[in-house]
Amino acid sequence: MFLEYIFKGKVSAYAFPCGLVCGLVVITPGCGFVPLWSSIIIGMLGSSASFLYGHYKHIFYNKSTEDTLDVFGCHGVSGLMGDFCTGLFA
Repeated sequence: MFLEYIFKGKVSAYAFPCGLVCGLVVITPGCGFVPLWSSIIIGMLGSSASFLYGHYKHIFYNKSTEDTLDVFGCHGVSGLMGDFCTGLFA
């Protein structure tokens, strides 16, 4: 929600649930291996990466690709970031 307010100047109803899901997805790979303090950092990194992907996804997709609910941005990018952060913090 914070990044959406910075980039767009307003907050949508989609920002909170998407950030919540992204935070849960990003911590799932490393939940048994990372310390508690790093889980907050991992959650912020994963939701930030997902937001930035959603903000710049017009670069990666052509006009015919439809990802209305941002499923890949929310689950795919956050999952990859979780895998990377598990190796970084574990």
